[in-house]
Amino acid sequence: MSRGRWLCAAGAAAAGLIALQLLPARVDPLPPQGYRMDRESAIQRARAVSLKFGVDATHWRPLVESDLDAGVADWSRTYARDDSDRLKTPFFVTVLLTAPASERKVRIVLGATGGLQSYAEENGAGSRKSSRDAATVAADALAEMTGKQAPSFRPTTTAARARDALDFVWEAPSSRPELNTWTARASVGPEGLRSCSIDANFAARIREERVSSRAALTLLDAVGAAIFLILFSVALILSVFAWIRRRLYRPLLFAGAFIGAASFILDVYFGSAGDAQAIRTAGSQMAAGLLLGVLIGTIAWACPAAVGEAWTRTVIPCAWKSLVAASSGALRARIVGSSAASGFLFGILGAAVPFVVLFLFPAASWSSFAEAQLASPWPALEWLFPPVPLTPLATVAFLIPLISAKVRWLPVAVALQFAVAWLAELNSPWLEGNTSAVLLVAAAGAMLVVAVFRAYDVLTALLVVSVSRAILFSLWYAATASPALRGSAGTMHVLLGAVFVASLVIAWRGREVAEDLRAPDSELEPVSQRERLKSEFSLAREAQQRMLPATAPSVPGMEIAAVCQPAREVGGDLYDYLRLADGRQAFIVADVSGKGMPAALYMTLTKGLLAAASEECDDLAEIASRLNRHLREAGRRRVFVTAALAAADPRSGALEYVRAGHNPVVWCSPARGFTRLVRPNGMGLGVGPPALFAKTLEMERIEMAEGDSVVLYSDGVTEAMNAALELYGEERLERAVAAAAALDAHGIRQAILADLKGFLAGEPPQDDVTVLVLKAARAGAVSEREHAGAATLGKTQPLTGDPTLG
Repeated sequence: MSRGRWLCAAGAAAAGLIALQLLPARVDPLPPQGYRMDRESAIQRARAVSLKFGVDATHWRPLVESDLDAGVADWSRTYARDDSDRLKTPFFVTVLLTAPASERKVRIVLGATGGLQSYAEENGAGSRKSSRDAATVAADALAEMTGKQAPSFRPTTTAARARDALDFVWEAPSSRPELNTWTARASVGPEGLRSCSIDANFAARIREERVSSRAALTLLDAVGAAIFLILFSVALILSVFAWIRRRLYRPLLFAGAFIGAASFILDVYFGSAGDAQAIRTAGSQMAAGLLLGVLIGTIAWACPAAVGEAWTRTVIPCAWKSLVAASSGALRARIVGSSAASGFLFGILGAAVPFVVLFLFPAASWSSFAEAQLASPWPALEWLFPPVPLTPLATVAFLIPLISAKVRWLPVAVALQFAVAWLAELNSPWLEGNTSAVLLVAAAGAMLVVAVFRAYDVLTALLVVSVSRAILFSLWYAATASPALRGSAGTMHVLLGAVFVASLVIAWRGREVAEDLRAPDSELEPVSQRERLKSEFSLAREAQQRMLPATAPSVPGMEIAAVCQPAREVGGDLYDYLRLADGRQAFIVADVSGKGMPAALYMTLTKGLLAAASEECDDLAEIASRLNRHLREAGRRRVFVTAALAAADPRSGALEYVRAGHNPVVWCSPARGFTRLVRPNGMGLGVGPPALFAKTLEMERIEMAEGDSVVLYSDGVTEAMNAALELYGEERLERAVAAAAALDAHGIRQAILADLKGFLAGEPPQDDVTVLVLKAARAGAVSEREHAGAATLGKTQPLTGDPTLG
């Protein structure tokens, strides 16, 4: 990486550090001020509360969750004056204690300071009976919930009997009773306390203010969520296409599977099971959950990144080199260290952005961006699984590269990239309470991400999001009154520092890797070895091209033109000319499943077997059946071949045609005024047993008149996809053949290639392209050069084609 880029990253980090040193003391403190609960202390407090009310839950299995009450948060921030206004805290922890080998449960909600906010015993109380008076139990519950404020509560009704329990209700005013009052409830049965809770009764004015203040942001959140849901669905669909065409970078999918498994183990299983005994007894439930975590991680986290790499690697390869190297396991590569270190430096600036905006807009306040992590078993590791949330990941690794690759006009591309990054930032805002502040902090974050992506690469931009998020989480933990959470903040700082130092060391002394990292299934091999492989592939391509016919056969009354263009160095398409035993000329176009070297080797096998199958035989159906039998005996069951075989009778001008799972041929007859697809039945070669293959194969006879043309082709033509993800398709091919009907065979071939090239508009072909044109000649046929539109058809291709279309 250049010195200028290092200086830019260092300057951004310095600015971020200065802001983080100066601004936190001058702005509104982080939300969890006074928060004392962490996972272990919440479990201990919940067990103590349950024991006080007659339930010994010492050995019960805990499930712990933390959350935020947004209504109470608005009240506390805007209207609270003294302790009477803070009987409920915005942050709370829910502890569910479950009895072993039983359905008995106790659900306890604790406030940020450990005060009881609700208690409920579920699924029966067992055989225990309480000797305490119901009113005394209810009074104890009220005191547990309200503490020193208990004397201000007055009963609203006498004890009301409900089934076999007594219900108690109390009310108390806040410092502003016209805006809020508090209601406490308790239900006592023969066994003791069944449930209790304390609730806020906000006035209509408070509720209306909350709705109006959040309406605009709620709308933006809904729009952003809908947009990214649609785009993620698109990414999932594209991943299926990319996987079928073997373009997905597989290590990214493996990384997603690992992240999904780790997320499940860390967040889901350990967060709910609570002890080692539960792990040993979970059995199939744990296995099923682990599988689900792997699937979700692979699909949800890996798909956007893998699809983004698959669809843009050939256009902006530099943007993917470091991420490809990292996902391939080359973590000691210098390019990975440089990108990681740069991402850490810019991430410091990203973490400072909300503080700067909050300093400019004092009316704004912090959003609750990490309440779910406060009850985690390992808060210091929460930000790692996943390292980047789905919405920013889909933006940075899918949408922004796709826009950069597909939108040619730079101002429009940058504007679109900023727009999607801005929506992604709004999806999880750092600030709230002031619309201008929320929009500004999202805009600043979007500008930083887009600028880093354009100046550096995808990995650097992803780390900006991840590191800034981790720093803000650590500051959040450090602001609490919980020693365990403050310790987690220190652990996070140490981890971030260690990874940053390691990145710098790798950037300085790491090893170099190959420059060309675009091949989806390649390993990071030394450059010399890659050059040797390129040379071998070049020789293989030349050998394969020599296997194709050098010239077309001479058939009276018929013109012949063909081309085969592999999508890679070598391919699996084949066309050939055969002389049958009865003297007729036969033609074949075949396509081996897959691409690259395996398909090319199988194509070579197919060509040899074809020669053996057609020896002393003049029946196309019999030739196809023989070829099917040979391929089943000699080939692998995972590989199959599709083929179209045609035989011309020079005396009658008729064309016999069989189709073994291949694309239908295009028959254009200007004299009779039609262009149609001819699609007799037939299954692929090497797929089914000989009896089934012969039963399904049908013969079609095409009576060709003068000027008629028949086009055999491979699916690389009709399944070619442009930048708009549209397929070329059979209808467009029919139109291209019909438009060139006046040309000779070579002209029709060139017209098809030119139309395909115009359709792709610079996109590389995804599959091998093979076209074979048979034209019934007539007197006065117009040659390609004599046709009025010849100037638009491109240059004439050599018979065996060129690796680029047109």
